[in-house]
Amino acid sequence: MDIQHVLLKPTITEKSTLLQESGKYTFQIATRANKVEVKEAVEKNFGVTVLDVNITKLKGKKKRYGPRVKQRPDIKKSGCYPEIGRPHQPDRGAVETSLCH
Repeated sequence: MDIQHVLLKPTITEKSTLLQESGKYTFQIATRANKVEVKEAVEKNFGVTVLDVNITKLKGKKKRYGPRVKQRPDIKKSGCYPEIGRPHQPDRGAVETSLCH
């Protein structure tokens, strides 16, 4: 799966905000994504080293509209533990720029 399509959006809830204080960040991810792809996507997009990735699947709720019963789409969520204080070192030879005044 393409890395740009793995992370769909961040999860913004009261619980995820409390988890951010302890260093865990949550995202809604593509349903076909796995832990390795999530780790690579977070490291590439945010420039951090990820220590651990947890993934959970949530089945969509069944909603009733009169006589019809429809189901909301299933989603997949991920929690990532980045290593704090140590930025990710890219594999390709990145050139460091320094500001000189």
